Amino acid sequence: MLAQTLYVGDSTSGNSTNFSSGTNGYSLIVVGNNNGSSNNSITVDGVGTELSSSGELRVGYYGSSNAVLVSNGASVTVGGWTLVGEWSGADLTPLDGTVEK
Repeated sequence: MLAQTLYVGDSTSGNSTNFSSGTNGYSLIVVGNNNGSSNNSITVDGVGTELSSSGELRVGYYGSSNAVLVSNGASVTVGGWTLVGEWSGADLTPLDGTVEK
């Protein structure tokens, strides 16, 4: 069963969420939503750790300097659109993992 929506930094700044094990599924993932939402991040770390969205992944949706960091064999899977820096500045940075649609 998928959780509804994961917001990290919905009109706020400096928030972070870390995933280091298991499969973590959502219908929508948004990092840095609305003006003033800056420096928010999601870290997905470790072999076998997966973050998935059955819908969209939005990074920096009107917010700036927001990021999704994928490392050490972790993965991010998106069923719909991946929107990075829409109306803002943002990063989607796979370090040592995969990001797939």
